[in-house]
Amino acid sequence: MKKSLLFLTGICMFLSFATSCSSDDSKNAAEQTKLVVLSDDLVFDLEGGSKEITVESNIKWGTMPIDNQVKDWLSVEKLENSIKVTVAKNETDQERTSTIVFVAENNPSKGLVNLNVKQEKGVLPVEKVSYRVNIPTKADFKASNIYSAVNESDVELVRFHLEYLKGENISEQRITMHQVVDGKVKGEQGVVFPDAGQIKWDLAMNKLMYTKGEKEAVEAVYISEEGVVSYEVSNEVSVVETNLVPFVLEDKRASEVVTYALTKVGNQVWMAENLVAKTYRDGTAITKYTTKEDWYKMLEGGIAYYENDETKGEGALYNWYAVNDQRGLAPEGYRVASDKDWGEMVYYLDPAQYDVDEVHGGARESETTAPLLKSTTKWQYNEYGKTQGNGNNLSGLNVYAGGSTSSSMYMDFYGEGRQAYFWTSTDYGENVAMFRRLYFDEVFVNRWFELYNHAYSVRCVIDLKDI
Repeated sequence: MKKSLLFLTGICMFLSFATSCSSDDSKNAAEQTKLVVLSDDLVFDLEGGSKEITVESNIKWGTMPIDNQVKDWLSVEKLENSIKVTVAKNETDQERTSTIVFVAENNPSKGLVNLNVKQEKGVLPVEKVSYRVNIPTKADFKASNIYSAVNESDVELVRFHLEYLKGENISEQRITMHQVVDGKVKGEQGVVFPDAGQIKWDLAMNKLMYTKGEKEAVEAVYISEEGVVSYEVSNEVSVVETNLVPFVLEDKRASEVVTYALTKVGNQVWMAENLVAKTYRDGTAITKYTTKEDWYKMLEGGIAYYENDETKGEGALYNWYAVNDQRGLAPEGYRVASDKDWGEMVYYLDPAQYDVDEVHGGARESETTAPLLKSTTKWQYNEYGKTQGNGNNLSGLNVYAGGSTSSSMYMDFYGEGRQAYFWTSTDYGENVAMFRRLYFDEVFVNRWFELYNHAYSVRCVIDLKDI
Protein backbone atom coordinates (compact mmCIF):
# COMPACT_ATOMS: atom_id res chain seq x y z
CA MET A 1 0.00 0.00 0.00
CA LYS A 2 1.17 3.46 -0.88
CA LYS A 3 0.82 6.36 1.54
CA SER A 4 0.00 9.75 0.11
CA LEU A 5 2.00 11.98 2.54
CA LEU A 6 2.33 15.70 3.00
CA PHE A 7 4.65 17.50 5.52
CA LEU A 8 4.20 21.21 5.93
CA THR A 9 7.16 22.75 7.75
CA GLY A 10 7.27 26.24 9.20
CA ILE A 11 9.77 28.45 7.50
CA CYS A 12 12.45 29.92 9.58
CA MET A 13 12.75 33.53 8.61
CA PHE A 14 15.92 35.44 9.21
CA LEU A 15 15.95 39.09 10.07
CA SER A 16 19.50 40.18 9.37
CA PHE A 17 19.44 43.18 11.58
CA ALA A 18 17.65 41.70 14.66
CA THR A 19 18.13 38.03 15.27
CA SER A 20 19.18 34.71 13.81
CA CYS A 21 17.65 31.23 13.71
CA SER A 22 19.62 28.02 13.97
CA SER A 23 18.40 24.65 12.66
CA ASP A 24 17.49 23.49 16.18
CA ASP A 25 15.54 26.68 16.73
CA SER A 26 13.55 26.08 13.49
CA LYS A 27 12.43 22.59 14.68
CA ASN A 28 11.10 24.05 17.85
CA ALA A 29 9.62 27.13 16.25
CA ALA A 30 7.88 25.48 13.30
CA GLU A 31 4.86 23.27 13.67
CA GLN A 32 4.94 20.13 11.45
CA THR A 33 1.69 19.19 9.54
CA LYS A 34 0.90 15.60 8.37
CA LEU A 35 -1.86 14.17 6.06
CA VAL A 36 -1.59 10.53 4.97
CA VAL A 37 -4.18 8.65 2.82
CA LEU A 38 -3.72 4.92 3.32
CA SER A 39 -4.66 3.74 -0.17
CA ASP A 40 -3.42 3.20 -3.67
CA ASP A 41 -5.53 4.51 -6.53
CA LEU A 42 -9.09 3.20 -6.19
CA VAL A 43 -10.23 0.81 -8.93
CA PHE A 44 -13.85 -0.36 -9.25
CA ASP A 45 -15.35 -2.92 -11.59
CA LEU A 46 -18.37 -2.09 -13.73
CA GLU A 47 -20.78 -3.01 -10.93
CA GLY A 48 -19.37 -0.24 -8.72
CA GLY A 49 -19.74 -0.38 -4.92
CA SER A 50 -18.28 1.32 -1.83
CA LYS A 51 -14.82 1.41 -0.27
CA GLU A 52 -13.68 2.99 3.02
CA ILE A 53 -10.25 4.64 3.04
CA THR A 54 -8.34 5.48 6.26
CA VAL A 55 -6.83 8.93 6.61
CA GLU A 56 -4.07 9.77 9.14
CA SER A 57 -3.61 13.46 9.89
CA ASN A 58 -2.79 15.87 12.69
CA ILE A 59 -4.91 18.63 11.15
CA LYS A 60 -8.55 19.13 10.42
CA TRP A 61 -9.08 18.05 6.82
CA GLY A 62 -11.73 17.58 4.17
CA THR A 63 -12.14 17.04 0.45
CA MET A 64 -12.94 19.36 -2.37
CA PRO A 65 -16.51 19.12 -3.72
CA ILE A 66 -17.04 16.47 -6.40
CA ASP A 67 -17.25 17.90 -9.91
CA ASN A 68 -20.79 18.18 -11.26
CA GLN A 69 -19.88 16.05 -14.26
CA VAL A 70 -19.14 13.00 -12.13
CA LYS A 71 -21.38 13.34 -9.09
CA ASP A 72 -24.07 11.22 -10.77
CA TRP A 73 -21.83 8.18 -10.38
CA LEU A 74 -19.25 9.14 -7.69
CA SER A 75 -19.86 10.27 -4.10
CA VAL A 76 -17.55 10.82 -1.11
CA GLU A 77 -18.66 10.72 2.52
CA LYS A 78 -16.26 12.05 5.20
CA LEU A 79 -16.15 10.00 8.36
CA GLU A 80 -14.09 10.63 11.52
CA ASN A 81 -10.79 9.17 10.35
CA SER A 82 -11.69 7.96 6.91
CA ILE A 83 -13.75 8.56 3.81
CA LYS A 84 -16.34 6.33 2.17
CA VAL A 85 -16.14 6.33 -1.63
CA THR A 86 -19.22 5.05 -3.49
CA VAL A 87 -19.34 4.39 -7.23
CA ALA A 88 -22.55 3.58 -9.13
CA LYS A 89 -22.86 0.79 -11.71
CA ASN A 90 -21.31 1.76 -15.02
CA GLU A 91 -23.97 1.37 -17.71
CA THR A 92 -21.92 3.10 -20.38
CA ASP A 93 -19.31 1.65 -22.71
CA GLN A 94 -16.66 4.11 -21.47
CA GLU A 95 -14.12 3.87 -18.66
CA ARG A 96 -14.83 6.43 -15.89
CA THR A 97 -12.17 8.34 -13.94
CA SER A 98 -12.06 11.12 -11.35
CA THR A 99 -9.84 12.51 -8.59
CA ILE A 100 -10.62 13.09 -4.92
CA VAL A 101 -8.66 16.09 -3.61
CA PHE A 102 -7.85 16.36 0.12
CA VAL A 103 -7.52 19.83 1.69
CA ALA A 104 -6.95 21.45 5.06
CA GLU A 105 -10.14 22.90 6.51
CA ASN A 106 -8.44 26.24 7.05
CA ASN A 107 -7.36 26.40 3.41
CA PRO A 108 -10.00 24.47 1.36
CA SER A 109 -8.90 25.85 -1.97
CA LYS A 110 -5.44 24.33 -1.88
CA GLY A 111 -5.14 20.64 -2.63
CA LEU A 112 -2.76 18.67 -0.44
CA VAL A 113 -3.18 15.05 -1.55
CA ASN A 114 -4.88 13.49 -4.61
CA LEU A 115 -6.60 10.10 -4.69
CA ASN A 116 -7.41 8.79 -8.17
CA VAL A 117 -10.61 6.82 -8.80
CA LYS A 118 -11.08 4.58 -11.84
CA GLN A 119 -13.99 2.36 -12.93
CA GLU A 120 -13.86 -0.12 -15.79
CA LYS A 121 -16.20 0.41 -18.71
CA GLY A 122 -19.63 -1.10 -18.54
CA VAL A 123 -21.65 -3.18 -20.92
CA LEU A 124 -24.51 -1.36 -22.52
CA PRO A 125 -27.78 -3.05 -21.60
CA VAL A 126 -29.18 -5.04 -24.48
CA GLU A 127 -32.67 -3.85 -25.21
CA LYS A 128 -35.08 -6.72 -25.49
CA VAL A 129 -37.08 -6.45 -28.68
CA SER A 130 -40.24 -8.23 -29.71
CA TYR A 131 -41.78 -7.91 -33.15
CA ARG A 132 -45.51 -7.41 -33.30
CA VAL A 133 -47.09 -9.21 -36.23
CA ASN A 134 -50.68 -8.33 -37.01
CA ILE A 135 -52.70 -11.28 -38.24
CA PRO A 136 -54.15 -10.56 -41.69
CA THR A 137 -57.77 -11.22 -42.52
CA LYS A 138 -58.90 -13.12 -45.60
CA ALA A 139 -59.68 -9.79 -47.24
CA ASP A 140 -56.01 -8.79 -46.92
CA PHE A 141 -54.87 -11.50 -49.34
CA LYS A 142 -55.31 -9.44 -52.49
CA ALA A 143 -52.01 -9.58 -54.38
CA SER A 144 -51.28 -13.19 -53.45
CA ASN A 145 -52.51 -16.01 -51.23
CA ILE A 146 -49.18 -15.78 -49.42
CA TYR A 147 -47.96 -12.78 -47.42
CA SER A 148 -44.79 -12.16 -45.42
CA ALA A 149 -44.27 -10.21 -42.21
CA VAL A 150 -40.91 -8.41 -42.39
CA ASN A 151 -39.04 -6.34 -39.81
CA GLU A 152 -37.47 -2.91 -40.22
CA SER A 153 -34.51 -4.50 -42.05
CA ASP A 154 -36.82 -6.31 -44.48
CA VAL A 155 -35.95 -9.66 -42.90
CA GLU A 156 -38.83 -12.09 -43.27
CA LEU A 157 -40.03 -13.37 -39.88
CA VAL A 158 -43.16 -15.35 -40.71
CA ARG A 159 -45.16 -16.31 -43.75
CA PHE A 160 -48.95 -16.33 -43.86
CA HIS A 161 -50.93 -18.57 -46.19
CA LEU A 162 -54.58 -18.40 -47.08
CA GLU A 163 -54.90 -22.09 -47.82
CA TYR A 164 -57.29 -24.98 -47.92
CA LEU A 165 -56.60 -27.36 -45.05
CA LYS A 166 -57.63 -30.94 -45.64
CA GLY A 167 -57.12 -33.37 -42.78
CA GLU A 168 -58.97 -35.86 -40.61
CA ASN A 169 -60.63 -33.12 -38.56
CA ILE A 170 -60.57 -30.09 -40.86
CA SER A 171 -61.73 -29.31 -44.40
CA GLU A 172 -61.81 -25.57 -44.86
CA GLN A 173 -59.88 -22.53 -45.98
CA ARG A 174 -57.96 -20.96 -43.11
CA ILE A 175 -55.09 -18.56 -42.49
CA THR A 176 -51.92 -20.30 -41.38
CA MET A 177 -48.62 -18.89 -40.14
CA HIS A 178 -45.20 -20.49 -40.49
CA GLN A 179 -41.94 -19.08 -39.19
CA VAL A 180 -39.13 -18.32 -41.61
CA VAL A 181 -35.49 -19.04 -40.76
CA ASP A 182 -32.69 -17.89 -43.06
CA GLY A 183 -35.18 -17.24 -45.83
CA LYS A 184 -36.73 -20.74 -45.72
CA VAL A 185 -40.17 -21.46 -44.35
CA LYS A 186 -40.49 -24.01 -41.53
CA GLY A 187 -43.22 -25.96 -43.22
CA GLU A 188 -43.43 -28.85 -40.77
CA GLN A 189 -45.38 -26.89 -38.17
CA GLY A 190 -47.43 -23.75 -37.96
CA VAL A 191 -50.30 -21.89 -36.34
CA VAL A 192 -53.87 -21.76 -37.62
CA PHE A 193 -56.01 -18.66 -37.14
CA PRO A 194 -58.24 -17.30 -35.76
CA ASP A 195 -58.18 -19.90 -32.93
CA ALA A 196 -54.35 -20.21 -32.75
CA GLY A 197 -54.63 -23.93 -33.34
CA GLN A 198 -51.54 -26.00 -34.09
CA ILE A 199 -50.78 -27.69 -37.38
CA LYS A 200 -48.14 -30.34 -38.00
CA TRP A 201 -47.20 -31.50 -41.46
CA ASP A 202 -45.72 -34.69 -42.80
CA LEU A 203 -44.44 -33.01 -45.94
CA ALA A 204 -43.22 -36.23 -47.51
CA MET A 205 -46.69 -37.80 -47.21
CA ASN A 206 -48.48 -34.48 -47.82
CA LYS A 207 -50.63 -34.96 -44.74
CA LEU A 208 -51.45 -32.68 -41.84
CA MET A 209 -52.58 -32.99 -38.24
CA TYR A 210 -54.63 -30.10 -36.88
CA THR A 211 -55.18 -29.41 -33.18
CA LYS A 212 -57.90 -26.91 -32.42
CA GLY A 213 -56.82 -23.83 -30.49
CA GLU A 214 -58.50 -22.30 -27.45
CA LYS A 215 -58.44 -18.66 -28.49
CA GLU A 216 -61.39 -16.89 -30.08
CA ALA A 217 -59.86 -14.30 -32.39
CA VAL A 218 -56.14 -13.62 -32.28
CA GLU A 219 -55.28 -10.21 -33.68
CA ALA A 220 -51.49 -10.26 -33.29
CA VAL A 221 -48.54 -12.36 -32.21
CA TYR A 222 -45.17 -11.30 -30.82
CA ILE A 223 -41.92 -12.80 -32.01
CA SER A 224 -38.75 -12.41 -29.97
CA GLU A 225 -35.34 -11.98 -31.57
CA GLU A 226 -34.73 -15.64 -30.68
CA GLY A 227 -37.80 -16.64 -32.68
CA VAL A 228 -40.12 -17.42 -29.77
CA VAL A 229 -43.78 -16.79 -30.60
CA SER A 230 -46.12 -15.49 -27.90
CA TYR A 231 -49.48 -13.79 -27.68
CA GLU A 232 -48.53 -11.28 -24.99
CA VAL A 233 -45.47 -9.17 -24.24
CA SER A 234 -44.13 -7.66 -21.00
CA ASN A 235 -43.63 -3.94 -20.40
CA GLU A 236 -39.86 -4.50 -20.24
CA VAL A 237 -39.74 -5.41 -23.90
CA SER A 238 -39.55 -2.88 -26.71
CA VAL A 239 -42.22 -3.65 -29.29
CA VAL A 240 -41.38 -3.12 -32.96
CA GLU A 241 -44.09 -3.18 -35.61
CA THR A 242 -43.68 -5.31 -38.73
CA ASN A 243 -44.88 -4.82 -42.29
CA LEU A 244 -47.09 -7.20 -44.21
CA VAL A 245 -46.03 -7.59 -47.84
CA PRO A 246 -47.27 -9.91 -50.60
CA PHE A 247 -45.10 -12.97 -51.24
CA VAL A 248 -45.07 -13.29 -55.01
CA LEU A 249 -43.05 -14.77 -57.85
CA GLU A 250 -41.12 -12.16 -59.81
CA ASP A 251 -40.17 -13.64 -63.16
CA LYS A 252 -37.35 -11.74 -64.90
CA ARG A 253 -36.29 -12.78 -68.37
CA ALA A 254 -34.94 -10.64 -71.23
CA SER A 255 -36.91 -7.37 -71.06
CA GLU A 256 -39.85 -9.08 -69.36
CA VAL A 257 -40.57 -8.67 -65.65
CA VAL A 258 -43.82 -10.35 -64.62
CA THR A 259 -45.18 -10.81 -61.11
CA TYR A 260 -47.38 -13.81 -60.30
CA ALA A 261 -49.57 -14.41 -57.28
CA LEU A 262 -48.88 -17.64 -55.41
CA THR A 263 -50.92 -20.10 -53.40
CA LYS A 264 -49.96 -22.96 -51.09
CA VAL A 265 -51.67 -26.30 -51.64
CA GLY A 266 -50.43 -28.93 -49.23
CA ASN A 267 -46.68 -29.35 -49.59
CA GLN A 268 -46.58 -27.40 -52.87
CA VAL A 269 -46.65 -23.73 -53.83
CA TRP A 270 -48.40 -23.03 -57.12
CA MET A 271 -48.67 -20.03 -59.37
CA ALA A 272 -52.19 -18.67 -58.86
CA GLU A 273 -52.18 -17.29 -62.41
CA ASN A 274 -51.48 -18.72 -65.84
CA LEU A 275 -48.04 -18.24 -67.32
CA VAL A 276 -47.64 -15.29 -69.74
CA ALA A 277 -43.91 -15.49 -70.59
CA LYS A 278 -43.08 -14.53 -74.18
CA THR A 279 -39.51 -15.81 -74.01
CA TYR A 280 -37.68 -18.79 -72.60
CA ARG A 281 -35.55 -18.32 -69.49
CA ASP A 282 -32.49 -17.56 -71.63
CA GLY A 283 -34.32 -14.65 -73.26
CA THR A 284 -35.00 -16.32 -76.61
CA ALA A 285 -38.38 -15.32 -78.01
CA ILE A 286 -41.02 -18.04 -78.34
CA THR A 287 -42.45 -18.35 -81.86
CA LYS A 288 -45.83 -16.67 -82.03
CA TYR A 289 -49.07 -18.04 -83.50
CA THR A 290 -49.85 -16.75 -87.00
CA THR A 291 -52.42 -18.99 -88.69
CA LYS A 292 -54.11 -22.19 -87.64
CA GLU A 293 -52.52 -24.05 -90.55
CA ASP A 294 -49.01 -22.94 -89.66
CA TRP A 295 -49.60 -23.62 -85.97
CA TYR A 296 -50.47 -27.28 -86.49
CA LYS A 297 -47.40 -27.78 -88.68
CA MET A 298 -45.00 -26.40 -86.03
CA LEU A 299 -42.38 -28.69 -84.56
CA GLU A 300 -40.96 -26.09 -82.19
CA GLY A 301 -42.19 -24.15 -79.21
CA GLY A 302 -45.04 -21.77 -79.87
CA ILE A 303 -47.14 -19.22 -78.00
CA ALA A 304 -50.70 -18.11 -78.77
CA TYR A 305 -53.47 -16.00 -77.30
CA TYR A 306 -57.15 -16.79 -77.36
CA GLU A 307 -58.54 -15.44 -80.63
CA ASN A 308 -55.10 -13.86 -81.19
CA ASP A 309 -55.92 -11.20 -78.61
CA GLU A 310 -53.59 -10.79 -75.62
CA THR A 311 -56.33 -9.04 -73.69
CA LYS A 312 -58.68 -12.01 -74.00
CA GLY A 313 -58.50 -15.27 -72.15
CA GLU A 314 -56.33 -15.75 -69.09
CA GLY A 315 -52.63 -15.67 -69.86
CA ALA A 316 -50.85 -17.24 -72.79
CA LEU A 317 -51.44 -20.57 -74.51
CA TYR A 318 -48.44 -22.79 -75.38
CA ASN A 319 -47.90 -25.91 -77.42
CA TRP A 320 -46.14 -28.77 -75.69
CA TYR A 321 -42.92 -28.17 -77.62
CA ALA A 322 -42.54 -24.94 -75.64
CA VAL A 323 -43.29 -26.76 -72.39
CA ASN A 324 -40.54 -29.27 -73.13
CA ASP A 325 -37.96 -26.85 -74.56
CA GLN A 326 -34.55 -27.18 -72.87
CA ARG A 327 -34.20 -23.40 -72.70
CA GLY A 328 -36.80 -23.48 -69.97
CA LEU A 329 -40.36 -22.21 -69.97
CA ALA A 330 -40.94 -22.07 -66.22
CA PRO A 331 -39.56 -19.21 -64.08
CA GLU A 332 -36.21 -19.77 -62.38
CA GLY A 333 -36.54 -22.28 -59.53
CA TYR A 334 -40.00 -23.40 -60.62
CA ARG A 335 -41.12 -26.17 -62.95
CA VAL A 336 -44.06 -26.69 -65.26
CA ALA A 337 -46.40 -28.85 -63.18
CA SER A 338 -46.04 -32.52 -64.08
CA ASP A 339 -48.76 -35.17 -64.21
CA LYS A 340 -47.58 -36.24 -60.76
CA ASP A 341 -47.71 -32.66 -59.41
CA TRP A 342 -51.31 -32.28 -60.52
CA GLY A 343 -52.20 -35.68 -59.11
CA GLU A 344 -50.69 -34.94 -55.71
CA MET A 345 -52.44 -31.58 -55.53
CA VAL A 346 -55.85 -33.00 -56.47
CA TYR A 347 -55.43 -35.95 -54.11
CA TYR A 348 -54.55 -33.65 -51.21
CA LEU A 349 -57.65 -31.50 -51.73
CA ASP A 350 -60.04 -34.45 -51.57
CA PRO A 351 -58.42 -37.85 -51.04
CA ALA A 352 -61.72 -39.62 -50.37
CA GLN A 353 -62.97 -38.87 -53.89
CA TYR A 354 -59.66 -39.34 -55.68
CA ASP A 355 -59.84 -42.16 -58.17
CA VAL A 356 -58.02 -42.57 -61.45
CA ASP A 357 -60.79 -44.98 -62.30
CA GLU A 358 -60.76 -47.80 -64.75
CA VAL A 359 -64.35 -47.24 -65.87
CA HIS A 360 -63.41 -44.11 -67.78
CA GLY A 361 -59.92 -45.26 -68.64
CA GLY A 362 -58.34 -43.04 -66.00
CA ALA A 363 -59.89 -39.90 -67.43
CA ARG A 364 -61.62 -38.81 -64.22
CA GLU A 365 -58.97 -38.02 -61.63
CA SER A 366 -61.29 -36.66 -58.95
CA GLU A 367 -65.05 -36.67 -58.77
CA THR A 368 -65.45 -33.54 -56.61
CA THR A 369 -62.35 -31.35 -56.63
CA ALA A 370 -63.01 -29.04 -59.60
CA PRO A 371 -65.01 -26.40 -57.63
CA LEU A 372 -62.05 -25.97 -55.27
CA LEU A 373 -59.86 -25.10 -58.26
CA LYS A 374 -62.24 -22.94 -60.29
CA SER A 375 -62.46 -19.17 -60.02
CA THR A 376 -65.62 -17.62 -58.63
CA THR A 377 -66.34 -15.76 -61.89
CA LYS A 378 -66.22 -16.11 -65.70
CA TRP A 379 -67.47 -19.72 -65.89
CA GLN A 380 -70.55 -20.24 -68.02
CA TYR A 381 -73.79 -21.24 -66.33
CA ASN A 382 -74.98 -24.74 -67.20
CA GLU A 383 -78.41 -24.19 -68.68
CA TYR A 384 -79.00 -27.89 -69.29
CA GLY A 385 -78.22 -29.09 -65.79
CA LYS A 386 -79.14 -25.80 -64.13
CA THR A 387 -75.85 -25.82 -62.23
CA GLN A 388 -73.37 -23.06 -61.54
CA GLY A 389 -70.21 -23.20 -63.60
CA ASN A 390 -68.21 -21.02 -61.20
CA GLY A 391 -66.25 -22.58 -58.38
CA ASN A 392 -65.44 -21.51 -54.81
CA ASN A 393 -61.67 -21.18 -55.40
CA LEU A 394 -60.88 -22.43 -51.88
CA SER A 395 -57.57 -23.80 -53.17
CA GLY A 396 -56.51 -20.34 -54.32
CA LEU A 397 -55.53 -21.65 -57.77
CA ASN A 398 -58.15 -19.35 -59.29
CA VAL A 399 -58.60 -21.31 -62.51
CA TYR A 400 -60.52 -19.44 -65.21
CA ALA A 401 -62.08 -21.03 -68.27
CA GLY A 402 -59.46 -19.72 -70.67
CA GLY A 403 -60.11 -22.15 -73.51
CA SER A 404 -57.54 -23.46 -76.00
CA THR A 405 -56.74 -23.74 -79.68
CA SER A 406 -59.15 -25.91 -81.61
CA SER A 407 -58.50 -28.75 -84.03
CA SER A 408 -61.96 -28.23 -85.51
CA MET A 409 -62.19 -27.12 -89.12
CA TYR A 410 -64.75 -24.52 -88.10
CA MET A 411 -62.83 -22.48 -85.52
CA ASP A 412 -59.31 -21.58 -84.43
CA PHE A 413 -60.02 -21.39 -80.70
CA TYR A 414 -62.54 -23.03 -78.44
CA GLY A 415 -63.77 -23.23 -74.85
CA GLU A 416 -63.49 -19.75 -73.34
CA GLY A 417 -65.94 -19.62 -70.43
CA ARG A 418 -66.54 -23.37 -70.72
CA GLN A 419 -63.25 -25.20 -70.29
CA ALA A 420 -59.76 -24.74 -68.88
CA TYR A 421 -56.88 -26.79 -70.27
CA PHE A 422 -53.41 -27.16 -68.75
CA TRP A 423 -50.39 -28.91 -70.16
CA THR A 424 -48.32 -31.00 -67.80
CA SER A 425 -44.62 -31.55 -68.37
CA THR A 426 -45.23 -35.30 -68.67
CA ASP A 427 -44.77 -36.87 -72.09
CA TYR A 428 -47.08 -39.75 -72.95
CA GLY A 429 -45.23 -40.80 -76.13
CA GLU A 430 -46.19 -40.84 -79.82
CA ASN A 431 -46.41 -37.03 -80.03
CA VAL A 432 -48.89 -36.74 -77.17
CA ALA A 433 -48.50 -35.44 -73.61
CA MET A 434 -50.63 -35.41 -70.46
CA PHE A 435 -52.97 -32.51 -69.67
CA ARG A 436 -55.67 -31.50 -67.15
CA ARG A 437 -59.06 -30.08 -68.01
CA LEU A 438 -61.94 -28.56 -66.05
CA TYR A 439 -65.47 -28.25 -67.47
CA PHE A 440 -68.08 -25.62 -66.75
CA ASP A 441 -70.76 -28.30 -66.29
CA GLU A 442 -68.76 -30.87 -64.31
CA VAL A 443 -67.16 -31.08 -60.87
CA PHE A 444 -64.56 -33.73 -61.70
CA VAL A 445 -60.99 -33.12 -62.88
CA ASN A 446 -60.26 -34.58 -66.30
CA ARG A 447 -56.85 -36.21 -66.85
CA TRP A 448 -55.99 -37.16 -70.42
CA PHE A 449 -53.46 -36.78 -73.24
CA GLU A 450 -53.37 -34.78 -76.46
CA LEU A 451 -51.13 -33.98 -79.43
CA TYR A 452 -48.16 -31.69 -78.80
CA ASN A 453 -49.42 -28.97 -81.15
CA HIS A 454 -52.48 -28.01 -79.13
CA ALA A 455 -52.19 -24.71 -77.27
CA TYR A 456 -53.05 -24.91 -73.57
CA SER A 457 -52.46 -22.84 -70.46
CA VAL A 458 -49.51 -23.56 -68.18
CA ARG A 459 -49.15 -23.48 -64.41
CA CYS A 460 -45.83 -23.77 -62.59
CA VAL A 461 -45.09 -25.12 -59.14
CA ILE A 462 -42.34 -25.41 -56.53
CA ASP A 463 -42.03 -27.62 -53.46
CA LEU A 464 -42.71 -25.83 -50.17
CA LYS A 465 -39.36 -26.96 -48.75
CA ASP A 466 -37.55 -25.12 -51.55
CA ILE A 467 -39.12 -21.71 -51.11
